[in-house]
Amino acid sequence: MRVFLIYYKAINSLNIPISAAYTLLMGAAMGKAWPAIVTSFALCFATGGLWLSVFLYNLRSGKHYFFYYNNHLSKLRLFVYTTLLNLLLAVLLFIIQMFWQWGMN
Repeated sequence: MRVFLIYYKAINSLNIPISAAYTLLMGAAMGKAWPAIVTSFALCFATGGLWLSVFLYNLRSGKHYFFYYNNHLSKLRLFVYTTLLNLLLAVLLFIIQMFWQWGMN
């Protein structure tokens, strides 16, 4: 599990700034309200930002996969676990946003 967390932190150290930049650019371009900004960040965090982060990680640190493979984690398994965990976090963010809006009304 510790080995996966090393990979997860490396991917999300790229993913969070990419997702935040996308959200700020789209929010500034469209003048979105707060709930739409949170939704945009969560979607980018779980999909496009994640894929771009994995691509950039492969370009920058592709040889590190031998470390993970020696610890019985293939590239596909790392990607699937990371995607599932990011989807779970995005769903939690949607739920928090939903309850936040529900409490405001």
